[in-house]
Amino acid sequence: MLEARNFIAAHVKRNDQASRRLIRYLSMQTHRVLLLVRDAKTGRILLSPPEAELWLIRRKSGLGRAVKHEWNVQRKVGPAFFEEMEANRRWSLGFNEYFDILVWDLDPGERFTNVYQTITEMLFKAHRFRDMPDAYNIAAPILKTVTRDSNSHRVREIKPGDEAESIYDEIHHPGTQFKIFNEDRQVLEKTPRYLFYNDVDALEDKVLFPEETQGPGDENEIGNALNSLVALEEQGPDINRFVFDLDTDEELPDKNSRCKIEKSSEDEYDDEINDDDDWEDDEDDEDDYVDRELEFRKLVPSHVSANDDMKALVAYMARHHKLEQDPNHDMMGQYQRFMKRESSKVFKESWHRADFEPGAGQKYLEAADLVNKMDKCLGSSWSVMGILCFLDLDPHEHRHVIPDMRQAYSMMALFFTPASKVAESMLEMKIEEHLIVNQAERVKTLPDRRRHDSNKCINKDFWKEWDTLRKQGHLDDNFPTDWDMTIRPMIAHFYREGILRNSYVPSLAGQAFAHQEPGRNLDLYIDFRLMIDEITLNPGLQEPPSTEYILTVARKFAANHKAARFAMLRLWSAPHFYPLIIGLDKRDRMAFYDSQGRAWEWKFIPKDMPFSEWSMHQQSRLRIQPFKRFFDDRVQVKRDVFLVMGTDEKELLKLAAATTYSIQTDPWRLEVDLWRSYINIDMDFLEGLKDGWMD
Repeated sequence: MLEARNFIAAHVKRNDQASRRLIRYLSMQTHRVLLLVRDAKTGRILLSPPEAELWLIRRKSGLGRAVKHEWNVQRKVGPAFFEEMEANRRWSLGFNEYFDILVWDLDPGERFTNVYQTITEMLFKAHRFRDMPDAYNIAAPILKTVTRDSNSHRVREIKPGDEAESIYDEIHHPGTQFKIFNEDRQVLEKTPRYLFYNDVDALEDKVLFPEETQGPGDENEIGNALNSLVALEEQGPDINRFVFDLDTDEELPDKNSRCKIEKSSEDEYDDEINDDDDWEDDEDDEDDYVDRELEFRKLVPSHVSANDDMKALVAYMARHHKLEQDPNHDMMGQYQRFMKRESSKVFKESWHRADFEPGAGQKYLEAADLVNKMDKCLGSSWSVMGILCFLDLDPHEHRHVIPDMRQAYSMMALFFTPASKVAESMLEMKIEEHLIVNQAERVKTLPDRRRHDSNKCINKDFWKEWDTLRKQGHLDDNFPTDWDMTIRPMIAHFYREGILRNSYVPSLAGQAFAHQEPGRNLDLYIDFRLMIDEITLNPGLQEPPSTEYILTVARKFAANHKAARFAMLRLWSAPHFYPLIIGLDKRDRMAFYDSQGRAWEWKFIPKDMPFSEWSMHQQSRLRIQPFKRFFDDRVQVKRDVFLVMGTDEKELLKLAAATTYSIQTDPWRLEVDLWRSYINIDMDFLEGLKDGWMD
C-alpha cells in the first residue's frame, strides 16, 4: 500500500503584510492542507505541523493482520528534503529577504487541484479581493499601460495621445463578465460564498492582525508565538526566574546583574558550597517544646490579646513547626511549585483576555486592586495565623502559604464590618460604596453571560433552529451571515489568546453555530451531541446537586442557628469555558468545525462539552477534599458554587477565608469571582439568589 501527498513549494516576500496574512490563513486550513514555513535568511523553521504529519510518501506492505504494521515513511519534509530541492533547482535568488513555504495535502490521494485551489483562495483573502476585477489590481501599474487589439487580440503598449482602452479598464468595465470553474472544469452558476474577501473576513482580521490598525507589524511575527500561553507550551517558563528565586509578579534583574552572577569565580563558588556550617547536622531538630513555645510568644505583637485562641495558636505552632526552614530544603518541590506558579500566571492572563462578558477585564482589575488595598491594611500576618491553625497548615511548607492565606482573608474581610472599617480609616475610602461590597445593589443586575449548560443537560428546545438549518444541508451556503459575523471573530480571539489551537484530526464531532437567548445578542455555541453516546464517565464523577438541594441544607442550618450567616462563593470562569486543562491526548475529542470547515481544538474544557458540569463539580470537590475534616458539612459544593455556612459572622469569616484559600492555593489556577459571589448574607438574601445567581 502506497500513499502520497501533493505539495507546492513557493517563496513569499519576507516583510509584507499580504505575505503574513497568506501564511496565517494557510496555517488555519488544517482540515485541507498542511503548511511549513522556513526563513530563508536564518534557515529557521517558523511554522510546522506535528511531526507525524511531515510525511509526503509512505508505504506499508502485507495483508490481513499485517495491515496493522507501522508505515514506512519514504519521503518527508525536513533537512534532507530541502537539500534535495536545492540540488535539483536550476535557478536561485540573489537575495534572502523571503520565506520558503511548503504546502501539502492533509489527505493522501487527493487531486492536485485541492492544494492549488486552497492556495488560490487564501491568496484572494490575503490580498483582500472582494470580486474578480480586484484580482487584477496587483498588476494595475502594468495593465493600465497596455491594450489589446480588437482584431488580432495582440497586446501592445499604449502610446502618448492614444485613446485606446487599457486592459485594466476593460477588466473593470461594467459589461465584463467572469466565469468561475470547478475542479472538473464546469462553469459554476453561483460564486462560492467564501471565495472572496467579505465583511466577516474583515471582522476576523481585526482580531488576527491587530498590528494593521495599531501600527506596523513585526517582520518576524510569523515565527513568534501568538500569545504567552503558546510561548509557554513551546518554550517553557524562564528558568532564570527560578534561579533568582522570583515570584510571578517580580521582575528579572537587568542583564548586567545576571552576568555578574553567572561569571562568579570558581573560588567564590567553592567557598559557598564547602561552607562547613551549611553541611553540619542540625542538632536542634529535637528542641524542647517549651523553648519553642517561648520563642513563638516573643513573636506575638504586643497589641494582640492573650486570649484562649491565641494561646492555642502559639502552642500549636510550637508543637508542630520549626521556626526556620532551610532554603535548600525540598529543591524538587520548590521547582515544581515554581513551574505551577509560572504556568498559572500565563493561564490566567489568557483566560481573562478570552472573557467575553462585557466589562469583565475592568471588573477583574477593580477586584484585584480592592483586595490588594485590603491586604496592605492587614499589617502583620497574625490575623491569618488562626486560620492556618484551623486548617492544620504548616506556614513553612512553602513560601506562598501565608501570602495565599492573606489574599483569601483579604477577599473575605471586605464584607465584614470590623475589618472593612479599619481598611476605610487607613485608605480614606468608603469600601461599602464599591459595587462589589454593595451586594444589595449588585444583586439587581444579572451578568450578561451565555448559559453554562452542557450539550447533555441543555433543554431540547434550544436546538430547534440549529437542527432545522442542519437538515437543509450545504452549510457553506446556508450558514446565516449574522451567525458568521458573531462566531468567527470570537473563535479568532480564542485562537489568538491560546484557548484554541488548530486541529489535525481528520474527522471531528463538534460544529460551531450561533444562538440567541432571550434578552441577549447572538453568542457562540458548539454542538458536541454526536459524542454523547461514546462518552464513558469516570466512576468518581458525580452529578452536581440541584440548587434546591443546596438551599434545603442552608434552611436546616439556619433553623438550628439563629445568627447563621452564609457565603456563596463562585469560581471564576469565562462564559464559554472552565479554567480546567484538557490533556494533550484528549484534545482531539474536543475538536470542532467552524462555519468555513476549519478545524479547531479546545485546550480547556468548553462548557458545551457533554457532562462539563460534572467535571467542574469534581474539581471543586477535590479543592476542599484535603480540608474536609475541618469543614465538616459547613461547606457545600454545587458545580462551581461553594455554599459556606457559619453559626455567626466570626465563624463565617474563618470558614469563608479557609474555603477561598483551599480553592486558590497550589496549583494557583482557580479563583473566586467576587463579582459573582455573595458573602456574609442572611438566609433571606440567599433565597433571593436562586433565580439566576446560583444557576
